[in-house]
Amino acid sequence: MQTFADSNELLAHTSPFSFNFYILDLMLPGVDGVELIRILRRRTQAGLLVVSGRLAPDVFSSVVDAGADMHLAKPASFDRWWWRSERYTAAWPRTAAAPASGCSTARPAA
Repeated sequence: MQTFADSNELLAHTSPFSFNFYILDLMLPGVDGVELIRILRRRTQAGLLVVSGRLAPDVFSSVVDAGADMHLAKPASFDRWWWRSERYTAAWPRTAAAPASGCSTARPAA
């Protein structure tokens, strides 16, 4: 697992599209969360779990339309994140470009 302070740090990584699963917060500094989903989806078919405190009625549809696979509303316990990511990655085919151990989380700065 690797964490990034914001979306720009993830995108500046030497291989930002090599992870097989991403956990994203919509309220990231840098690139907007929905736009980051679009960027990732154009470059990878990795799993995308979005965790957000935004509760507007259109949030779920906007992240799914952008390419996210799952959405959890905050507050969400670590157990729920882990359960969702484990269920998803167990069913997801592995490729040479997406190592089974790869995971990226982008979290807002404190």
